Amino acid sequence: MGNRIALDKGRSAYLTGSSFVIPTTSHSYEPELAYGGAFISKFAAADTATIVPSMTKIISFGKNPQVSGVALNFAFEVLPGPGSSLLTGFVNVSVDGSLVDTLSLEGLNGQLAFQVDPLAEGKHVIEADYSGDEHYSASSATYTQTIEGALGSISIVSGNGQTAQEYTAFPKPLVVIVKDTNGKPISDVPIVFAGPIDYSCVCSSVSSGTNGELSITASPEAVGQLTVTAMAQGTTQPSVVFSLTGTNP
Repeated sequence: MGNRIALDKGRSAYLTGSSFVIPTTSHSYEPELAYGGAFISKFAAADTATIVPSMTKIISFGKNPQVSGVALNFAFEVLPGPGSSLLTGFVNVSVDGSLVDTLSLEGLNGQLAFQVDPLAEGKHVIEADYSGDEHYSASSATYTQTIEGALGSISIVSGNGQTAQEYTAFPKPLVVIVKDTNGKPISDVPIVFAGPIDYSCVCSSVSSGTNGELSITASPEAVGQLTVTAMAQGTTQPSVVFSLTGTNP
C-alpha cells in the first residue's frame, strides 16, 4: 500500500499507508487507527507564530547630573511592535555591567519602576535587558547617569555691601554660587533668600544654574542696615549673609 499525507482543516497532518513499509523511528508518529496492515498516523502541526520586534527604553525620574548619596529612580518600558499579545518575560537591570535586579513583566503591561542604590562619583551605565517571550523579541536599552560630589557650600560671588533707596533696585545683582565637597559648581540646587527685600531672577526656578550660580535683582523694603540671608538646601554650609543698606527716597 502506498504512503500518503493528508491535512485536515485544523492543520493536523496524517500519514497513511502500510506499517510494513513505513520507517518506525521512535516518537516520529503516533498510530491512532489500525486495521490489519494499514494505519492512519497523526502528526501535530508546528506552531508558526511570528516573533514581533520589541523596543526597550529607560526613563529617569531624577536629575542628571545627580549628587552623590542619593538613590536613583528609573522606570523601564518595553514597547511591543504590531500585535495584541500581552508582554511577558523578565527584565535584567544592571549597573556598569553588574546585574543588580531581575524583574518580571507578568501583568504589568510592559512598564515597571525600579531604584538603584546611591552610586560613586563619575559616569555610570544603567542597562535594562528584556528577555523576550513567545510573541516578542528580546531588546535592551542603556542610560548614562553622571554622579557629582555631595553638596558642600554656598558663597557670595558679588553684590554685597550695596546701597539703594527703599523700593529701588540695588545697582548690581546679588550673586551666589553652590559647590560640591570637591569645590565643583553644582546646578539645580534650590536657593531661598530671606530678609527685607523684594527680589526676582531671570530663571525658570530659584535654583543654581549650570555654572552653580544664581543671580537675583533685589530692592530694599526697609531703611537702614539690612541683613539678607541666602540659603541652599542640603549644603553643609547652609547659608551666607549679604549686608546691604536701604535709604529714604
